[in-house]
Amino acid sequence: MLLSEKGFYLTVFLLGLFAAISVQKNVRDIAAHRDVYPDLHRRPERNEPPAPPQWTV
Repeated sequence: MLLSEKGFYLTVFLLGLFAAISVQKNVRDIAAHRDVYPDLHRRPERNEPPAPPQWTV
């Protein structure tokens, strides 16, 4: 196997590892945010009107 081929496969492996770790950390952070702010992650009922915006511009 050529050296450039090994470098390519190493780069692909490291990028895949980075992506997997990033997804795990984002899932963990979102779960922690839901624990702290449960009302922000509440799903509206079927016939409930949309909530007004939280801020004005």
